[in-house]
Amino acid sequence: MITICAASILAFARNVVRESVAAQDALVRLQGIVTATGAKAGLSTKELTAFASSIQDTTRFADEAVMEAEATLLRFGRIQGETYRRALQAVVDIAAATGKDLQTVSLGIGKSLEIPGEAMRALAELGVKLSDSQQKVLDRLVASGQGVQAQAKLLQLLEGRYKGAAVAAGGALGGAFDQLKNFVSKLFGKICEGALAGGAQ
Repeated sequence: MITICAASILAFARNVVRESVAAQDALVRLQGIVTATGAKAGLSTKELTAFASSIQDTTRFADEAVMEAEATLLRFGRIQGETYRRALQAVVDIAAATGKDLQTVSLGIGKSLEIPGEAMRALAELGVKLSDSQQKVLDRLVASGQGVQAQAKLLQLLEGRYKGAAVAAGGALGGAFDQLKNFVSKLFGKICEGALAGGAQ
């Protein structure tokens, strides 16, 4: 029994180390993209990491996965300011509702907001359907030079359908377990970082 427990603890510790490394790698990539894009989206790396942490605290998604999604959205230059903030939340909610990973959803949402005229096609790849009439509304806005308004209209449609899905899923048994796992991994990660820092002194 002791051997089994020791093996389980060792396996967990190894997993924590892997997740800590993954989180650091995700942060480095995020910082690089923020710098490369000149923070065009209107958020600093600090604000983006704070959002990722808040999502980890309230949903089943780990912060490194959220940071990867943030980095993907930053590659779409027309998604800025409040549109970017709303898009991030939409990514998390749609991923929770559809069961798809954050990276896949962020790419689909990014495509649909970058070119609202192609939203129906981009969202269909995620299993999210727009009606012909909804797509025509977006098309008319784009044709009249109201690209930002088209983005806002699309986000309104998505929020009406999926808003709150991530928090709701996080409150279910499976989501609560994932939150606990993420919390413990984060705690152990900080302990390991402190131990390594102390050893280096």
